[in-house]
Amino acid sequence: MVLVYVPSCGACRFCMSGRPALCTTAMAANGTGDLVGGGTRIRDSAGEVRHHLGVSGFATHAVVDRSSAVVIDKDVPLGTAALFGCAMLTGYGAVNHTAGLRPGESAVVFGLGGVGLAAVMSAAAAGAYPVVAVDPLPEKRDLALRIGATHACAPGELDALVSEVAPGKFDWAFEAVGSVKVFEQAYAVTGRGGGTVSAGLPHPDSVLQLPALSIVAENRRVLGSYMGTAQPAVDVPAMISLWKAGRLPVDQLVSAELGLADLNRAMDELASGRAVRQVIRPGRTGVGGSQ
Repeated sequence: MVLVYVPSCGACRFCMSGRPALCTTAMAANGTGDLVGGGTRIRDSAGEVRHHLGVSGFATHAVVDRSSAVVIDKDVPLGTAALFGCAMLTGYGAVNHTAGLRPGESAVVFGLGGVGLAAVMSAAAAGAYPVVAVDPLPEKRDLALRIGATHACAPGELDALVSEVAPGKFDWAFEAVGSVKVFEQAYAVTGRGGGTVSAGLPHPDSVLQLPALSIVAENRRVLGSYMGTAQPAVDVPAMISLWKAGRLPVDQLVSAELGLADLNRAMDELASGRAVRQVIRPGRTGVGGSQ
């Protein structure tokens, strides 16, 4: 199975309207470390053990709510299945649900971490053209080109590339950095009728400044995308089908396979920007390295 960090109660107005990522019951449970059904299920000698985001991803054993678990086919390798639960779900959902990108529309993705790269390959799978990937790290730009981007550039090179491949600017811009400055740049390169989607998490004190008139006069859209506005029970099997068809090459995102003992090193690699997706396997001492 694939675990998702936002469970759902199935009964609130958000769950009932197909937006389980906004479930208020789940948000409250995640905040307190409880399960959606209330309370905890594990104790040790010190007392109750909280359920981190409902899945306790760095534990060797966990109790999860049924809504946190998506059953998948047994022929999917566990190391691959693990990739579909967080970043892929967010990037895929941002493209297909929040934006509802249609074949032939153009897209640009800012920030090529796990979410951004997921958005790149999802936009390519959805039939977008061109698909431009923007990141300061050349190795991540190279990876984006291998998994579906038609063009890639550093942030400072974007203006020249826009005039070449998208003279009317982009239909969709996806910001996966969590930076107000980057979001404003993303908004600036979307055209009339275009949409800018934020899937990153900025600092709570950040304030966004946009030219208000353009939102109305140019029919522009500004959209937030928490966990890709996804429905995990539907989207995870759909992504796996696309992976089996060769249209979502998620295996190429794996930078390393590590054991729980290597967790601090994995976090350092992630914070440095060198890592993309690192698969943690209990009992493994650490294999591979960053791309």
